[in-house]
Amino acid sequence: MGVLIELRQASKSITVSDSVQLDIIKSCSLSVSSGESVAIVGPSGSGKTTLLNLMAGFDQPTSGEVNLFGQPMSQMNELEKIQLRGSRLSFVFQDFHLLPALTALENITYLLTMHHKDHIHETAHYWLEQVGLSKRSGHLPSQLSGGECQRVAIARAFALGAELILADEPTGNLDKSTKDKVVDLFFECQSKRSTAVIIVTHDLSLADRCGRQLTL
Repeated sequence: MGVLIELRQASKSITVSDSVQLDIIKSCSLSVSSGESVAIVGPSGSGKTTLLNLMAGFDQPTSGEVNLFGQPMSQMNELEKIQLRGSRLSFVFQDFHLLPALTALENITYLLTMHHKDHIHETAHYWLEQVGLSKRSGHLPSQLSGGECQRVAIARAFALGAELILADEPTGNLDKSTKDKVVDLFFECQSKRSTAVIIVTHDLSLADRCGRQLTL
């Protein structure tokens, strides 16, 4: 299996005052290969979301290196990062990040159009069907439940055809019954595509579904 993402002694620090530096991530090394599922767990403030942001290139390490799909992110400009995210990397967020003025279907087709994908409407309809929302495709996020919004977010992530999905607390805003259904759905979709996933979570039951767990 090919390595999709690799961190080599990556650290992230911030200066909180003239004489105080706070280490958020310190000398973190890990690699994730095609088809893997990895959970990153740890208490609040341990740096889980910061680590995810380093992996996505939203933030830069203070020291060390992050390689995404074999390319050092330190050598990419912002446009190159955006293009790489749109073609091979996707996201699922705790707060869904759906565009409120667009329907469930349009939230997917908009992203696919932005990244110049083929068969946009067919792909969007297919993934809405996979998450059981074909009949809700014309509804706005405000007309959907939290669980339905998260299912749209999952469909959008997999519709992009990404090789790697980064998920930040994807069940954090869901009640237990809805959470269990969404988790089942997420891993069903992952199995269909053999997509690698890295999940930041406080939810140990979700972490247990992953092939590996890393603790910060």
